Amino acid sequence: MTSYTPSKISHISRFVALMLVLVSTGVWLISAQSATCIDITGATIRESYRGGLLGQVMYYTVYTPPCYEPIATSYPVIYLMHGSNEDDEQWLRLGLQEELDSRILNGEIPPLVVVMPFGNVIANRNRFDSLSWANIFREELMPDAESKYNIASNREQRAIGGISRGGFWAYQIAFTHPDLFSAVGGHSAFFDLYQAE
Repeated sequence: MTSYTPSKISHISRFVALMLVLVSTGVWLISAQSATCIDITGATIRESYRGGLLGQVMYYTVYTPPCYEPIATSYPVIYLMHGSNEDDEQWLRLGLQEELDSRILNGEIPPLVVVMPFGNVIANRNRFDSLSWANIFREELMPDAESKYNIASNREQRAIGGISRGGFWAYQIAFTHPDLFSAVGGHSAFFDLYQAE
């Protein structure tokens, strides 16, 4: 795992803030949360799904906002991918939950859900066929997250981003499937000549 200095965390915090501004500029409507809710922090949970394409169990971590209501109007969603040799908790180690809790409670952004997939070794491979990370993400992870959480399934309320290798996949998926996401962002996204499909 990467060690993070305070200046690197601050830099990444600014990226997260920019992603939040980008995705919150869309027309994201959500019903008012319960007036009786007193939560001041969101929650995170690690989920798993059986990846049929790879034939193995895959994981992702989900952030839900303070006062998350599973039966309310669908929440906007950001899919954030980790960097190479990292895992689905990289964004949490960088302070994502604290940043989201603060901005949601201060009314700067609407309540939203963040899905942080673990790409395992497949996300580090330059595959662009049916067993590519992009295909697994679209065909297995997204439907699983949408079936378990009250998150939007329309383009206008979806965004995708990532750091390093995850930034590459965010751009690759968003640009090859513009019907799925209204915003895309990459922090130090990694590109080379052999990843340009």
